Amino acid sequence: MATSATSGDTRWATVSPRSKLRIYAMALALVGLVALPLDLPISQWSMSNDNYGDLSRGLDLLEVYGHGAGVGIIIVAAWLLDPVRRRECWRLAAASFGSGIAANVGKMILARSRPHHFDFTGHVWSSFGPWLPLWHLESGSQGFPSAHVATATGLSVALSAAYPRGRRLFIFLALGVAAQRIFAGAHFPSDTFWGAAVGCVFASFVVAARAEETGRELPG
Repeated sequence: MATSATSGDTRWATVSPRSKLRIYAMALALVGLVALPLDLPISQWSMSNDNYGDLSRGLDLLEVYGHGAGVGIIIVAAWLLDPVRRRECWRLAAASFGSGIAANVGKMILARSRPHHFDFTGHVWSSFGPWLPLWHLESGSQGFPSAHVATATGLSVALSAAYPRGRRLFIFLALGVAAQRIFAGAHFPSDTFWGAAVGCVFASFVVAARAEETGRELPG
């Protein structure tokens, strides 16, 4: 049994960072599909219990990790505090902002109501709208996928490649952004999984090649 586990670990260690990220993306996309039946009850529960005190305030603060302004501050801080890795800053910007843009493109492909714009009288499929709405829908119908979570995921992957020792912290921050979007009624849980999948895929193009060159590990 131990030999089998060791063999599996060895095979996983030989998988390239780019392939690992794409495997993570496929897994996250699948989890998003599996989570669909839970979307309505979880969102209803989180929105009907709005008195979380310090937890709510803490989650609201974590949102900045998936917001353009917060990402910009992190990149500027990395530029100022770590001159040796300044070449990595463009990857931080590309992985985070690019993932967010990719998620916003997804919003133009398939419309979906945000929980705070959904009446919860129908089934989960009624939360989805028409295909190819492009830019004609208001924000309340742009729930798929979560651009905040995509941005946070792309940033976490890029930061993990540049600063491997902090990868658990970066993953935690991305999870915090996902939780905040759910508790705020901005996204259903499945939207956050799909946003994270977008972030992994986009970051695989931006960051993984550099990780392979330097031998640095990515999350996982």
